[in-house]
Amino acid sequence: MSNERFVSSLYNMGVFKFGKFKLSSGKMSRYYVDIRLIPSIPSVYSKAIRLYTSTVTKFGPSRFDCIVGVATAGLLFSIPISLSLHMPMAYVRSETKKHGTEKKLEGQINENSRCIVVDDVATTGKSILETVDIVSSTGGKVVAAFVFVDREEGAKENLKKSKVPLYSCFTVREIFRILRKKGKPGVRAGASNSV
Repeated sequence: MSNERFVSSLYNMGVFKFGKFKLSSGKMSRYYVDIRLIPSIPSVYSKAIRLYTSTVTKFGPSRFDCIVGVATAGLLFSIPISLSLHMPMAYVRSETKKHGTEKKLEGQINENSRCIVVDDVATTGKSILETVDIVSSTGGKVVAAFVFVDREEGAKENLKKSKVPLYSCFTVREIFRILRKKGKPGVRAGASNSV
């Protein structure tokens, strides 16, 4: 399946929604990328995992020792990538656990571990930067961050200030270009912030 057909499949599944949405960053947007729908269709999920794993592999598995997923949607990708690359994985909860060990980081990150952060979508990079801080507090170092979709609203620049490069399978600009080319309804009206 080509990337264009794949993006069209995501659109047909309802992954790209148009209207008024409040994002986790607090920003308002005229479109929403609902990555959590992808596992609903195994063939599409499998393609997404292959694309994501390929993006991480191009960075170079020898450049990191650990994968850190950002809960919850980042786990859709971090777990299969970890299994595919035979790489240890930890994850950061969205909230500190209120029972048991009361931790925010689940799993083990060894001191001086070189980690990559895996999430679903980046807007401002806030969730990834919080994860970078948590990994640093354990003695690990984040060497790169990966997302399935970069909304191109400042995440790359914000992460660069912390010396963490951001890589993505797709930018929202690439996705919207494909959807416009395919004549998909709602895309022109939903595009905002110079997309």
